Amino acid sequence: MAVPGQQNGDFLYALSCCLNDLGGVPKALVPDNLKSAVIRADRYEPQTRAWMTLPIITKCQ
Repeated sequence: MAVPGQQNGDFLYALSCCLNDLGGVPKALVPDNLKSAVIRADRYEPQTRAWMTLPIITKCQ
C-alpha cells in the first residue's frame, strides 16, 4: 500500500488497513526500527511511541 509519507498518521492508516485486510490482529506488533514507531532502537527493549500501545480503530477506503 502506498501512502503519502512516513508520518505517524500515514503509518497508522496503512497498518490498520493491513490488519483489516488480514481479518485480525496478532498478539504483538514488532516494528522494525520504523522511525514513525520507534524512539530508541534496541535489540531487546526498543522504546516505542505511546500510540503503539493504543488500539487501532480507523476505517480503510
